[in-house]
Amino acid sequence: MEQGQLEKADAALNEAQEIDSNNADLYYYRGMLAAHRKDYTAAVDGFEKAVALKPDYAYAHYHAGLAYNLLKRPDKMVGHFQEFLKLAPSARESEKIRTVLRSVR
Repeated sequence: MEQGQLEKADAALNEAQEIDSNNADLYYYRGMLAAHRKDYTAAVDGFEKAVALKPDYAYAHYHAGLAYNLLKRPDKMVGHFQEFLKLAPSARESEKIRTVLRSVR
């Protein structure tokens, strides 16, 4: 993805899914790929599947919050950002997220 080879990334994710469809990382990266393509509905789907498989996946919550924000769904954004802060209170993004949450309330 970082090299702009989105089709290769998609193919690799499809291959990985055939091997282990219950891997939270697989859905996290599907979400990241969809977000890179600006398909935020698909991104949310990937991140939601990742946290369903691994509820303590802090960065899946973080990116789900970002995608929900872009979809104008503050109700969903807040929940994911709050969970991110519980799971990763010292992450470099934490202060920015706290500021966003204060502005929403």
